Amino acid sequence: SLEIAEANNYTEFTAGNLYGLAQICHAQGDSSEAQNLGKRSRGIFESIKHRRAAEVRDFLKKISS
Repeated sequence: SLEIAEANNYTEFTAGNLYGLAQICHAQGDSSEAQNLGKRSRGIFESIKHRRAAEVRDFLKKISS
């Protein structure tokens, strides 16, 4: 679904998919990949001024502490 979202320039869906993958990576103990995916998601959400940007920022703070 991420590839489809990216290929079709579905920005909001791409950001949401990246955030979901970040959460999965975190749950599986891969903090580095969770942060990478989370930062990509946050950047997209911020660029479109989406309300979920704050949610992703909070997630990133939580997993970096």
